[in-house]
Amino acid sequence: MEQMRRSVETAEQQRQIQQQLAFQRQMLQEQRQQEALQQGLNALGQMGQQMQNSNQQMQQYFMSRPVPQVESLAPPRGNRISCLNVGQVTRCQ
Repeated sequence: MEQMRRSVETAEQQRQIQQQLAFQRQMLQEQRQQEALQQGLNALGQMGQQMQNSNQQMQQYFMSRPVPQVESLAPPRGNRISCLNVGQVTRCQ
């Protein structure tokens, strides 16, 4: 009878240990998933910051460029306009 009681206790202890191990495995898996998610979010944050920096650099570049001078034209007789390109300068008549 005593041996049977010990067997039942041992089986119960093993069941509890198995449950604890399963719970710990699940917690470890959830922790790894959380870490992977956090790494992904960090990478996205860095990419967003890099894009913002790039956007600011582009904005500064274009703001530092001279504004093109535009002159309004009245079409000549016959409503024809001819343009001549010399380098970066375009002249239309």
